[in-house]
Amino acid sequence: MLILNLRITKYPNQQQRTIQVMDNEKQMTQEKSNDVQEQAMNEEQVVQAKDNNYN
Repeated sequence: MLILNLRITKYPNQQQRTIQVMDNEKQMTQEKSNDVQEQAMNEEQVVQAKDNNYN
């Protein structure tokens, strides 16, 4: 029981830190997803611009 108490006082923010890491990973995944969407939109604009040049 003493060890358990020691652990709780030694790492009070451990759970908070885990949540933070999960949030960061979620944010990174979201940013990556946004980058992919943005890249796809840019490529689509390039294709449209080429189509406009041919017409």
